[in-house]
Amino acid sequence: MKYETISSLQNPLVKRVVELKISKSFREKEGLTLVEGKNLLSDLLKRRRVSMLFVTEEHLDIALPCDKLYLVSWEVMKKMTTVETPEGMLALMPIQEGREKRLEGPLLILDGLQDPGNVGTLLRTASAFGVSQCVAIEPCSDLWSPKVMRSSKGAHYFFDSLFSTTWEKLLPLLQENHRALLVADVKGIPIDRLKIPPRWALVIGSEAHGPTLPDGMQAEYFTIPMCPHIDSLNAAQAGAIALYFCCKDNNFEA
Repeated sequence: MKYETISSLQNPLVKRVVELKISKSFREKEGLTLVEGKNLLSDLLKRRRVSMLFVTEEHLDIALPCDKLYLVSWEVMKKMTTVETPEGMLALMPIQEGREKRLEGPLLILDGLQDPGNVGTLLRTASAFGVSQCVAIEPCSDLWSPKVMRSSKGAHYFFDSLFSTTWEKLLPLLQENHRALLVADVKGIPIDRLKIPPRWALVIGSEAHGPTLPDGMQAEYFTIPMCPHIDSLNAAQAGAIALYFCCKDNNFEA
């Protein structure tokens, strides 16, 4: 396959990739994000084609579908990547926010989560249990940041609807779709007493502030019982347990 060579850190395309790496607003403007790593990209690119793929020399002979292939030096790869030790492969992939006005099926709501690792892990966990709708309540870690992408291991592209908004804007959509809110909190009924309604939305709040639902908003609060020597779980751990409980009757082979 034909390729172009980039060795200068001042190359305009390198600067564009770096801007995509650091700027949420630039990612939104361009409609692109970074996906890094040989294994992740090898898996993702079996399902979709990308417009730009950047590789170092040892990965040049790997046949992956792309419109434009660039051979870059290690210095250029290190400049573009978000990790200390690059794996030598990086791609630009589209941001796909999905159908914001059509919240169908189970819904995960990430309420102000700041840690990109937790956000990515929850997206991957939700996808594993068959949830394909997720809304992030601002302020939340950018759903399409390279760190979230890396943590989710590409789960973003299995979601039908994935976007950020505020409670005020989301509330009419929840009411329109007759969603029952299930909220993880330190106070509430034990999760094993929770009755899962047909149309549910699971809310996972941040570790620092917990859920931030507007006053008067109807919801069922639940907690995860645990031994007293552990005072709490992080958002990804609590969310994984809650997602499994909500989805345990699903046919995961479907």
